[in-house]
Amino acid sequence: MCVFAAVCDCVAENYDTMNQPMLADMTVVSDQLRFRMADESDIPAIVDLLKLGLGESRMPKSERYWRWKHVDNPFGQSYNLLATDDTGIVGIRSFMRWKWRSREREFDSVRGVDTVIHPDYQGQGIFGKLTLQLARHCQDQGVDFLFSTPNKGSNRAYTKLGWKEAGRLPVSLKVVRPFSLALNLLRKPTTEPGPRPTGDGSVRYYLNSAGLPDLLAAHDALHKQEIIAAHTLKTLQWRYQECPVAQYHASGVERGGRLRALLFYRMKQSRAGRELRITDTFIETHAEGKELERLVKTVAREQQATYITTGSFGLANIIPGWLTLPKRELGPIVTIHNIAMSDVSPFTGFAGWSPSLGDLELF
Repeated sequence: MCVFAAVCDCVAENYDTMNQPMLADMTVVSDQLRFRMADESDIPAIVDLLKLGLGESRMPKSERYWRWKHVDNPFGQSYNLLATDDTGIVGIRSFMRWKWRSREREFDSVRGVDTVIHPDYQGQGIFGKLTLQLARHCQDQGVDFLFSTPNKGSNRAYTKLGWKEAGRLPVSLKVVRPFSLALNLLRKPTTEPGPRPTGDGSVRYYLNSAGLPDLLAAHDALHKQEIIAAHTLKTLQWRYQECPVAQYHASGVERGGRLRALLFYRMKQSRAGRELRITDTFIETHAEGKELERLVKTVAREQQATYITTGSFGLANIIPGWLTLPKRELGPIVTIHNIAMSDVSPFTGFAGWSPSLGDLELF
């Protein structure tokens, strides 16, 4: 039990740092500032401000990464609001677009991501001003709701703005190599290697499969009672093949000339060992559950994984009882706020809303 608690702490720490904006206190905004939407010509100055305010941290600050994240996103280009003075850009607030679908309808949402206030302007309420003004802009664009995965500091700022906690994303964990895990926890903490080359041959192979469109359609029909990401071939290519800051892999079940099941994953190094993080799963019918279980075990063995994590409606529901649902909460806190929607209760909690780890990590 002590080893299990330790790995839970380690994994929870890993997910709590998935999004770490630098926020300012909300007091008074200077009259010298002007606010406007960003355009493509602002990208170099935005990247410079990100480097100044956030450093490189876990995610590199580059024009390439910004364009992939905010310009090339098939769900739509991000909404980026700037605060400027006579010297240039002194604040940036970004809402990244994401689409969800259920049997009833499709939902257009935004995710609060990159936020930086120049050190000379912190403590003047610019964060709150940018957030509220950008939310009004999104309302004019018909955006349904806003969500975020804040750290503890930014969560306090969101609370002041009236955002509600949807809860922690359910994350399930399976320890594959308990003795290795115990030994790892007794050693000094390790750091994750830097970003590896974009994409992977396995990802490209399955994204080029002629059976992928049929699998995605069957998967949507299977989960029509839930609210899931509105993925298409283009969004999966963007998310898993073109991502410039992490390398993803894919593995699938092909039978009878059809693609029956597919999973995307990445390997992460933590203090507990090698994490096999399953970011998205797609199945044709529930009958593929056992084959998917064997597939995950094969991948874990080939990748020498110490433990496996997956989220929300992933393997924990497809393969009941195989992944251990931890007693301690591991996933990131998710906050939510209505924009054009009058009622966001379907998104408060994860009974009906089923984002995957791939929907909420990295950004």
